[in-house]
Amino acid sequence: MSNLMNSIVLALLLLNARPSAFGHSPAQAQQESQQAKQIKQAGQDEQAPEMKETPAVESEQEEEANNAEGDEDKGPTKQPGLLPLQPLAHVNLGALPVGPALVFEDSLIVVTEAQVAMRLDSKTGDLLWKLGLSGSSLLPPSLMSETLLIVDRSGTLFLVDAATGLIAKEFSTGISPSLPPTWKENVVFLATPDAGIFGYDIDTMEEIWSAAVQDPPLAMAVGGDLLVVSDQAGALHALDSKSGLQRWQFQGRGRFPAPAVFDSKKERIFIGDTKGVFYSISARNGKVHYRWPTGAAIPLSPLVEEDRVYVATFGNTLFCYRPGNGHELWRANLLGRPAASPQRVRRRVVVVTFDGQVAEYGSGGTRDTPIYTAPTQILPTSTLTPRGLALPLVSGQLLLLETMAPLRKTTSGEEGALGSETPTGETQPAVPITPP
Repeated sequence: MSNLMNSIVLALLLLNARPSAFGHSPAQAQQESQQAKQIKQAGQDEQAPEMKETPAVESEQEEEANNAEGDEDKGPTKQPGLLPLQPLAHVNLGALPVGPALVFEDSLIVVTEAQVAMRLDSKTGDLLWKLGLSGSSLLPPSLMSETLLIVDRSGTLFLVDAATGLIAKEFSTGISPSLPPTWKENVVFLATPDAGIFGYDIDTMEEIWSAAVQDPPLAMAVGGDLLVVSDQAGALHALDSKSGLQRWQFQGRGRFPAPAVFDSKKERIFIGDTKGVFYSISARNGKVHYRWPTGAAIPLSPLVEEDRVYVATFGNTLFCYRPGNGHELWRANLLGRPAASPQRVRRRVVVVTFDGQVAEYGSGGTRDTPIYTAPTQILPTSTLTPRGLALPLVSGQLLLLETMAPLRKTTSGEEGALGSETPTGETQPAVPITPP
C-alpha cells in the first residue's frame, strides 16, 4: 500500500511540474491572464483619454512602428511625394490673383484683382478661356461641381460654366459680402461685414434664410448639416445649414482666422486660433474634446486625415496629432513661415513657406531632400495641380511646377494625376506665357 501511495504522490508532483498544452505552467497562465486584463484596460483608456492641457508625445520609434504595416516610405519600394520639382511655365496673370487657383479637370481657374477670371491648361499654362466681370472687386471664387461661383463686394453673384467660361446665371443679392462664398448642394452661403449670414437657393435665385452672429465674420465652413462661422470676437457659431438657426456657440482664447475642418464622419471640428491653441470640438454640441497649446498662432486650416491631423503654426513648426485623442505623434521644424495649409501628396505632407520654399515630411516628421525654392516670394495661396504645384508670385505671375517623381498609368494608358507612376518626360525650361 505504501508503494502505491508513493507512486500516486510522485505522479501528482510530475503533473504539477509539467507545462500545460500551450507551453505554460498554471502559475504562468494565471500571471499572463492578469497581464492581458491590464493590456485590455490600457486600450480602453486610450480610446477615452482624460482632458489634459499638455499633449502626450509619442516617440519617433513608436510612430514608425505604428506606420510599419503598408508604409510606402520603407524599403526599396519607397514611393516619392511631390519633390523633386521643375519649372513648367510662368503665366503672366496681368494682376495679382484673388485667392488660390482652383483645379478643374486638367486645368486651373484663376480670378485676379483686375476682375478677370481665366482657365489655364495645367500642363502648359495655355489660356483656355478668359472672362471679364463688371462691378466692384471680386472675392476668392468657389467651385461647385462644374459651376464656378464668383461674387463681388457689391453683392452680384455669378454662376459660370467652368468648362466654357460662359455666365450661366447672374443676380444681385442686395448685400455686400465680405467672405468667399461657400456652398452645400444648391445653397450658397454669404457673410457680410455687419455680421449677417445668408443662404441663397441658386436654382431660384432667392434668399431662403438669414441670420446674424455677434461680430464681423472671419471664416466659414460647411460640414454635414452645419455651417460653422468664426467672428472677430473669437466666437465660433454653428448654424443649421437648412434654417440658419444657431445650434451652439463656442468662445475661444483667440480668434479663428481660418475655416474649420470636419472629420470624415462630420462628428468633430478641428481648428486653431491666434493664441496658438489647437482644438478638437464636437460638431453635435460644441463641447471640447481636447485643446493643445502650440506656442504660436495657427492662421491656417489643419490637414485632417483618418488617423492623423497636421497643424502648421507661425512658430515655424509642423505638429502631427492623433485625431481621436490628441496625442502628439511628432513635431518638425519648418523652413520658414507657412504660407498655406499642409497638403497630402502620396505618403508625404507638403508645406510651402512665404519665401517659396517647398518641403515635404514623412513618417516621424523627417524632412526629405532636395528642397525646392521659388525665384521670389509667393502669395499665401498655393495649389496642388494634376501635374505638380502652382505658386502665385508677388510679381503677378503664376509659377507652374511639375513633379519629376514617377506617375502611374491609368487604365487607358494615359498619364494619371499626381500620385501616379509614369515618368513625366524630359526636363523643359520655364516658358513665359501671357494670356491675351
